Amino acid sequence: MNFSGKQNADDGIAIDITPLVDVCFSLVLFFMVTTTFISAQALDVSLPKAKTGGEIEANKELIVSTDAANNIIADKHKLNIAELKSLLLSWKEKQADFSLVIWGDKGTNHGTIVTILDTAKELGITNIAIATEAQR
Repeated sequence: MNFSGKQNADDGIAIDITPLVDVCFSLVLFFMVTTTFISAQALDVSLPKAKTGGEIEANKELIVSTDAANNIIADKHKLNIAELKSLLLSWKEKQADFSLVIWGDKGTNHGTIVTILDTAKELGITNIAIATEAQR
């Protein structure tokens, strides 16, 4: 028995950090798995705001953008309606269940969006979404 109140050198205090490392690894893994990756747009589009919305699987979407000057842009190229139609047909042949996402600038004429929608419907594309920003 040691009544002197002094500790021996071999009675050192050890802190086991293994559980801490396990928790940190689990958190990193959780955030890696649950993170959604947003594809960057080459066009600066000012999206309209909406309170409701949903997510689309990123690898199955074709993004078509319109700017305030009513230009139609896809894959970083300005397209006319005939070029848009051929692009949509090629996507439909590759992957029949893809989603068409329209990034329409809030300054775009309504007619441009309707033309894109009409072209897609004409080709039998039914998975169509219009991108918006979350309203806060």
